[in-house]
Amino acid sequence: MLFSRESAAALADRYHEYIRQMRPLRAMGFDRKANGVDFLLTGFRSFTQDASGRPLPNPSGQILERLKILARSEPEPAREASQFAVGIITLAGYRCLTAIGNVDYATPPAFVELARFVRPRAVLNLGLGAQTSIESAALNQVNPARLSYDHDGVVIARLFPIGTLLDEALPQDYELPLPWTPATLARLRRVTTVAGTARRENDYLCNATAWLFARLMQPSKGEPQPLPWVTSTDWSGAESPGAESPAPEKPALKSLPHIELMPLTEAGIQQAGFLHLAPPPPLVSSNDYFLAATNLLVDVMRAILPDPVP
Repeated sequence: MLFSRESAAALADRYHEYIRQMRPLRAMGFDRKANGVDFLLTGFRSFTQDASGRPLPNPSGQILERLKILARSEPEPAREASQFAVGIITLAGYRCLTAIGNVDYATPPAFVELARFVRPRAVLNLGLGAQTSIESAALNQVNPARLSYDHDGVVIARLFPIGTLLDEALPQDYELPLPWTPATLARLRRVTTVAGTARRENDYLCNATAWLFARLMQPSKGEPQPLPWVTSTDWSGAESPGAESPAPEKPALKSLPHIELMPLTEAGIQQAGFLHLAPPPPLVSSNDYFLAATNLLVDVMRAILPDPVP
């Protein structure tokens, strides 16, 4: 995925800010292998607004915030920062670290680094979708019209992709399978819908997050990999999503902020995947919706890891 030169610099700055916010976790020993964390649960903040411009809540972040209030059993590892919030909870016997990030393209790699520090047994990413389902694959595509949003659900100017692929080295519509075992998929199908293939309409941060975990959990030589959607190619002239700017015959290669991620194969993570949550139906109370969402989350966690850490 291509970003303009200015966008790539902003993306790198935000990514490194997220990493700085994880330092309290290191001090608490969460980057040690034997930490006893069952799940890393991640969600997003708002990326939609009402008619007055106020951000509409994102259920994926809301449910994790509610669980932090209802199920908190340990001190918070860090006070909430403006871009990245973490918490420790125990849910249905599972010890979990929760993380809620802004809706921007620096958040998926930050989730990856958090997984590397915490070394959970499994990662379950949550996001808002048209229907509730578990993703079994990620697609090599992104919609350039998809913008980025800050902590308050306000558009971040100029931080948007200007390409249509997550990884230019792979073909359009290439699918990467998420690391689900056949036995896990069979259990998941008993509790929710499992998307057999990546959905074309999933072309936003949910898919980008799933793609990154799928890529970095594949067998590898352990060598660092550049973040697929921050490249050194600077397509000049693209000022906004959808801007008609003919690509130069020979794009100039310029030095952009470089982000590399190590594979997750040595982090001890057994499985990782993405759960989409449908928005609350009309006339359904907020409490009823979140009770149902919490029950589903527990069922999905039990399908992924039938045995919590003692």
